[in-house]
Amino acid sequence: MTTRTMRTASDVMLGASPSESGISVNSLRTALASGVETIIEEIAITPIVSPAGEAMTIVSASAGDVGAVLRLSLLGPNYSRLAPIDVTLNGTTPVAIPGGPFTRVNGISRVSGDTAGNVTVVSSAAVRGFLAATQQVQRSSRYTVPSGFRLFITDLIASLLKDGGTNVVCAFAIKGKPAASVNYGAFLQWALQRDGANCVHFSQQFTGGIVGPFDVLVTATAGAAGQDVQAYFAGMLQDLSV
Repeated sequence: MTTRTMRTASDVMLGASPSESGISVNSLRTALASGVETIIEEIAITPIVSPAGEAMTIVSASAGDVGAVLRLSLLGPNYSRLAPIDVTLNGTTPVAIPGGPFTRVNGISRVSGDTAGNVTVVSSAAVRGFLAATQQVQRSSRYTVPSGFRLFITDLIASLLKDGGTNVVCAFAIKGKPAASVNYGAFLQWALQRDGANCVHFSQQFTGGIVGPFDVLVTATAGAAGQDVQAYFAGMLQDLSV
């Protein structure tokens, strides 16, 4: 008989469960085009294709963004999980991110200071991550489950804001793929419809796990131009080596 220990959500959030940690991903997309499936993210990201990764820099679009400290959640070669890295902005002068190469930017958050301009993480002249001006966290629905980990998505929230016009449908989907693959497939699809604002919340008590390396994102397809959408999902990340 195997002895099991029950741990609460608070244990996971506070780091009291050695093999488990919580993740949350928030995303926003404004002014959708009509009939075009679009990844929900504030600024378009181009993921790195090679599992070897690349060296990355971080830079602001505002010369005044000097001294602000940002915390980066990055994956290393072969999509390995790394400890968070803090970097200090130097305005429009790119700052090299130490500890590379890197394959994914899973998150950016502001530790101290203010950001008047859009902040981008760049490699090979392509945007790999971002923090929009004045914001606290990166708002992109992209998340990569690291190698050797399993993600249980427990909550998913989607919202739609449409100021006027016809009461058309906006279709959403949460999709995924193995990190080395190209095409995304849908786990769950749903739709929101209203002239105004509305929201839906899914909660899974018994969720199937997603073993990394695996890319996850949320898309939206608007029935009419000009709709704003937001998506959020959260879950538990399990370290399979513990």
